[in-house]
Amino acid sequence: MFLYLITIILIFISSLLIPNNKESKFLYLLSIGFVFVSVTIVFILNPPSSDMFRYLRVLNNMKYVKFLEAFDITRFEGLFTIYLWLVARISTNQVFFMVLNLLIILSLMLLALRKIISLNALMLIAFGYMSLFTFYNLTTNILRQGFASAFVIFSIVCLIKNKYFKSLILLIIATFFHTSAVIVLPLLIVKKFNYQLKSILIIYVFSAFMMFSGLNSIVLNIFQLVDSTIIGSSIVSYSQESIIERYGPTNRFDFFIFNTFWLVLGLLAYKYLINKDAIYKLIISFYAILTSIFMILGFIAYSDRIAAYSWILIPLVLVYPVDNISKRYKKLYLIGLIGIFVFLFMFFGIYSRYLFII
Repeated sequence: MFLYLITIILIFISSLLIPNNKESKFLYLLSIGFVFVSVTIVFILNPPSSDMFRYLRVLNNMKYVKFLEAFDITRFEGLFTIYLWLVARISTNQVFFMVLNLLIILSLMLLALRKIISLNALMLIAFGYMSLFTFYNLTTNILRQGFASAFVIFSIVCLIKNKYFKSLILLIIATFFHTSAVIVLPLLIVKKFNYQLKSILIIYVFSAFMMFSGLNSIVLNIFQLVDSTIIGSSIVSYSQESIIERYGPTNRFDFFIFNTFWLVLGLLAYKYLINKDAIYKLIISFYAILTSIFMILGFIAYSDRIAAYSWILIPLVLVYPVDNISKRYKKLYLIGLIGIFVFLFMFFGIYSRYLFII
């Protein structure tokens, strides 16, 4: 807990400084660096997940095979298989692999977001990921989706900046790390055809109705028609009763409440705090669409993997207003923001990962 407390102090002090001077920039970078160091130490001191052991076994096997043979010993997506083969050429050490994954994923996320937010906001985003349960899941357990999520964020940033071709290429790269990233494709349609926020909120409400009524399972009929495709076969597979029994309840109401809470906060900030900023409108729209997709597919097992693509946007939804909020409300907003991240850190048990550290 000591590292986390130090991070909170650094973040709080840095946030209160006048932005864009040398002292503040130094503290912003120092705070971001401290987040990297803290989560790295946590990764080293905590035992790997069951999925991580599986990745480590495959990694160890990779050092004995040639490049083309690597695709015969695993069913992982192409780019992730190539990544494992390349890493195996350097080292198959467990700590090296886990730390490398963390540094690549977190660095990609922050480098992407830096293109649309200030260094001050980036510091808060880094702290947000440090406090968010799904970040640890993506970097220690569902690793392929972790890499996919990093490229999804890059794709979303390019989309915000009207770079459609780059956004599409990055999304394709994401799907070659984890096929589930294909669900992000509707964001390109939303942006290209300039769907209004009101229309997107209507879609959100409709998706919620479909989930609560159980009618979203009708979607399964569509995927059964395209069962020959990778995404179609995956949806059909994860809707089987045997898999659902292992996973537990589907159409999770708690996930809906969790996601809707951040959407409401974002809408309030958009309307009352940052004067209807155009970029923030897109961020909220993308978050709402990704949540709607989760609700439509909420009937399948492991639907939390789908929800994770919206969860990785939560720090951005909360932090983006910091760059545009009036000075009158900024300090109060920062205190509330840090408080929310600390609450998430405690409520979802992330603190237990830091108990190894005095």
